[in-house]
Amino acid sequence: MRIAITFWNGRVSPVFDVTGQAMLFDAAGINIASEQMLMLPHALTIEKLACLREALTDVLVCGAISCDAHSVATNAGIRVYPFIAGEVREVLQACLAGRLEEGAFAMPGCSCNRVCQGGRNQGRRRGRVTGSAFFCKQEPDKKEV
Repeated sequence: MRIAITFWNGRVSPVFDVTGQAMLFDAAGINIASEQMLMLPHALTIEKLACLREALTDVLVCGAISCDAHSVATNAGIRVYPFIAGEVREVLQACLAGRLEEGAFAMPGCSCNRVCQGGRNQGRRRGRVTGSAFFCKQEPDKKEV
């Protein structure tokens, strides 16, 4: 499994859409087989995601991420753990141990609100969940407003 963790200053970068680098870890079970730094394009978010897909990324761990970027990553077959905060190595170990969903790594200030709530999407809410709602095991709101 190849895990990409976007980072800045040794910690998970707070916003995926403007991050410039990621650490790629090849994991075999709970062991790391290799790691490398990947410089991400500074241009469009879609180019960052294309770079991750080209690098054969299976899992993306990041801070805040736009709804559109999350959707593109998911549609590309990348499992996204959004709204994560912490030291890269601690987050990696939690990811390998299946503990990212416990909430200890949720970004400060996250509450169980929906992403894009109140935004305009042709009169409908998008119904995607934030990281903390992901931790709280809430399901996306499927009804249209």
